[in-house]
Amino acid sequence: ERERGPSKDPLRTLHPSVGHTGAGRELSWVGADCCVTQRCITLDSNPTHPSFSPETINESNPLVGLIFFLYFWSCPELLLPEELSGRGARRQAVCVCVCVWSQHPGTHRHTDRAGMDWNPALLIVGGSVGAFTLINGAVGQLPMPESALRNSWKWRNICTSLVHSVVTGVWALLCFYLHPRMAQDLIGTYSPSSHCLVSVSIGYFVHDFADMLWNQRLQHSWELLFHHAVVISCFGISVCLCRYVGFSVVALLVEINSIFLHLRQILLMGNLQRAAAAFTLNSVANLGTYVVFRISTLAWMTRWLVLNRDNIPLVIYGIGSAGMAVMTVMNIVLFYRLLRSDFLKPSREGKREKEKKI
Repeated sequence: ERERGPSKDPLRTLHPSVGHTGAGRELSWVGADCCVTQRCITLDSNPTHPSFSPETINESNPLVGLIFFLYFWSCPELLLPEELSGRGARRQAVCVCVCVWSQHPGTHRHTDRAGMDWNPALLIVGGSVGAFTLINGAVGQLPMPESALRNSWKWRNICTSLVHSVVTGVWALLCFYLHPRMAQDLIGTYSPSSHCLVSVSIGYFVHDFADMLWNQRLQHSWELLFHHAVVISCFGISVCLCRYVGFSVVALLVEINSIFLHLRQILLMGNLQRAAAAFTLNSVANLGTYVVFRISTLAWMTRWLVLNRDNIPLVIYGIGSAGMAVMTVMNIVLFYRLLRSDFLKPSREGKREKEKKI
């Protein structure tokens, strides 16, 4: 098709792949039966004509697509080359618009809350609370180790937390893999999947907050309650405003490490010896993922927050900075406890046993 040049049959659907150059525009034409992979159209640099970027065509609400469609219906010569702007030009322009619009990758970009037709966050959060409550009850019906019977509530709570960590940790990775453009704009760009992920996590933290408040003494759980309150506040602002969703998904990458943290607690409640191979392997994986997905992620998030200070409202910046400060302190303390408990303490006990034998 490229060697023969563009087809002059008006019934032949043509899709332009437009490359922007300083002198004007370059067009390549692909038949309708070919796979359309180009996702953006950039018009020539003529200042009398509006320029449409991927953000205004593919990443906005359907109203922009409709405006794009109507504009080129009335002025098809702006989109088609001169030899094709005669008979059938409007039909071809419509086909081009449909091709471009159909290539919507599922990534949205909203500049304000009014840009959304409907925000399903509250419904998803409510469904998530109910789902994790059911999971908690289902875990209680499953057999558990005899050592865990003394504190069956904690066993159910940890297993439910493990389910959340596995789901959200893998989900967060998939969000960035399937929608890599979200990593370039953590403020305004997000996918429906990532918005749903943050909403589901809010539901889990609401469930866990209520579960701990009801079943555990405040003096034993105040740290986690405070942590959950901060997370619910920050994530809640994100899903309500439909902004900073990408930043929230980055924060959920720490759940990959939480998988091994929860496995550690399950192994301990199952009376597995610290010297066992399974516990040692989990401890190494726990420490490695802690550095990569928790400490490094929090450091990167703090750096991003500082670098983008001018792009964030003062109130949101203050809340985000306070939340990051709390998370950083809590994670440093937790890292020290893990290091002392799983690595430093066993080595000391081993030395004492050798000294006794001598």
